[in-house]
Amino acid sequence: MPISSGIHYLEQSNPAGGPPLVLVHGAGGTSLTWPLAYRQLPHHHVISIDLPGHGQSTRRSRQSVLGYAHDLLDFLHDMRLPPVILAGHSLGGAICLQVALLAPARVQAIVAISTAATCELPEEIYACLADPGMQERVVQFLCNRLASPFISAASLSVIRRGMLAQRSSLLYGDLRTCQGYDLTREIAALAAPTLVCSGSWDLFIHQASFRQLADLIPASRFASFEAGHLLPVERPRELLSAMRIFLADLPIAKG
Repeated sequence: MPISSGIHYLEQSNPAGGPPLVLVHGAGGTSLTWPLAYRQLPHHHVISIDLPGHGQSTRRSRQSVLGYAHDLLDFLHDMRLPPVILAGHSLGGAICLQVALLAPARVQAIVAISTAATCELPEEIYACLADPGMQERVVQFLCNRLASPFISAASLSVIRRGMLAQRSSLLYGDLRTCQGYDLTREIAALAAPTLVCSGSWDLFIHQASFRQLADLIPASRFASFEAGHLLPVERPRELLSAMRIFLADLPIAKG
């Protein structure tokens, strides 16, 4: 079980020696939340992590995007990785953006999926999560928001079971972390080329917020897909194609 700096990870090395690509999951997820196609992206050394407190990581969970960003920086340092490409979904995308703001020399590019510069969730979620007996109600509320015409019932069922398997305190902490971050004032200083990806049916984050993020980042591209908040699961081929094109256009990815 590979663990570095208290963070468990899955690793797929590629003989082509492409730049490292680190995948960061969203709230309530693990390294396995990413479909296999992302974890085996050709021409890249792909590392999919369990955030602290999640999956098999031994480091404790955090209550802020900033805290998780510092943990991820410790991981990158302990792994002795060269500057990396960071790809994050939802909360994971916010963590990736924060890492690039803290340590720009460590990040060559970012793929921010279903991520905005700030996030607001209904307060009723937190009131329910404070009572462990209400976790199922909260998970059902979340699944109703995650559901879209483009996700299969089987995939949504897997996600539901995964959230119910989490400690209610962990799910509460992740959602509170989503609620608490705001990078709108800082994000214009982001130097890394960034691909901002959104689902046009996303019921968690408004489309205007995705476009705002892309507008605020100087070196950004914006891509929208017919999908909900679970874009990596709902449109894997289309999203992977957009990622490949973006990465191929980077100086680090050529040759």
